[in-house]
Amino acid sequence: MIAFDIRHTPETLRAAYTAWWQRRFRRPYYIAGVIGAGSVLAMFLMRAAPWPAVALTTASVLVMAFLDSMRANAVRIAQLQLDVLGTEPLRYEIGESVLREQSALGNIEAYWAAFDGLEYLEPCLLLRRKPRDAEIFIVFPRDQLPPEALALLVARFEQAKPA
Repeated sequence: MIAFDIRHTPETLRAAYTAWWQRRFRRPYYIAGVIGAGSVLAMFLMRAAPWPAVALTTASVLVMAFLDSMRANAVRIAQLQLDVLGTEPLRYEIGESVLREQSALGNIEAYWAAFDGLEYLEPCLLLRRKPRDAEIFIVFPRDQLPPEALALLVARFEQAKPA
């Protein structure tokens, strides 16, 4: 069993959730931006605003605003959770069959079957919960994750990959 502490800060959580958002939603965000810019350019060149071009521009702006609000909301919720937890560190124990988390709010024990895998991002490592589409994960800042804990997590999820 490996035990270690994690101290999240507003900056590390903001960086983690922003990196997650960029990996997950950057492509649709930029596609919407290109479509919107193309529609505006077409209206400018035509010197008219036909309803399909206006509708496409409006839809593109709405998609971009929605995706950006998702990012801001994810960061805001993470910051609120940090406020609830206070300044005490999160204590993790990685065992053979479970991952334990101890915090100011209580203890959580999750079996490895509840997790879907690891996701490597620049400031952190995400341990994804099932179902994958729910986008629920545990954030481990890379600079606070002991090498033996990282090796154990990688080994556990490399074994679980189908051949």
